[in-house]
Amino acid sequence: MVRLFVGSFLGDQEAARLGHFAEAWLPGLKKQLPAGHNARFIAPAKLHMTWLFLGEVEEDHVEAVKSWLATAVQKLQETAGSHFREENSGELESAKLDEGRLDIEVSYDNLEGWPGKDKARVIVATPSAVPPLFAKLGNELRQEFEAWIKDAGPGGGAGLFNFDKNEPRYVEFRPHLTIMRLNPAIDLSSSAVLSLLQQLLPVQHHIEEMHLVRSQNDGGGKKAGGNSRNSASSDKKSGGHINGRRQDYEIIASPW
Repeated sequence: MVRLFVGSFLGDQEAARLGHFAEAWLPGLKKQLPAGHNARFIAPAKLHMTWLFLGEVEEDHVEAVKSWLATAVQKLQETAGSHFREENSGELESAKLDEGRLDIEVSYDNLEGWPGKDKARVIVATPSAVPPLFAKLGNELRQEFEAWIKDAGPGGGAGLFNFDKNEPRYVEFRPHLTIMRLNPAIDLSSSAVLSLLQQLLPVQHHIEEMHLVRSQNDGGGKKAGGNSRNSASSDKKSGGHINGRRQDYEIIASPW
């Protein structure tokens, strides 16, 4: 089984800035944690915004997922083009989105503990203002996927995925960047961690690409083939691995 999601990675310059922050501030942040708790910054190369978590699928079905996503992206491009025409009164001379390009600016200016502030396992950065097109594309992609996995006909995705009951599958698009993982969960309302992390905000994300990404825990072995986002050196700078495990990201398709 392979685990898939659709995502857009943070730009190199902004990811490097967060990496430098992590290297400088992690020792101080750890002092704010209760005894027996650990914190780990996400490695810079792995910082991403998830458009949609897909779930687990057999290796043999990955091509079907790639085909579905390519078709879905074509529909999203039509949505983006229509949005641009409405916003620009039909003037298309500089319509990047009508040329098939994705060009969205997002500012993540809030920090939250998920799944809840009182039992946070991750700290995420979220935007207080979600650009309308960004929200529209995220929700439309989600709707396309939900329709596909219910389609039992030829080319449909019914029965392809093994959804983990413990894996959150949000009905609505909730754009965010996971900044830090906490182990075990902690109550952030009685911790200074969030106030210290405020110094890295806002995080600016220029979204130009959409990828189909494979994630896996490899137990510390060799990197996955293809375009891997794994970086052992970055992990060391941002706090090391949890239980000796490392999660690798491999881009397997870039339909947009």
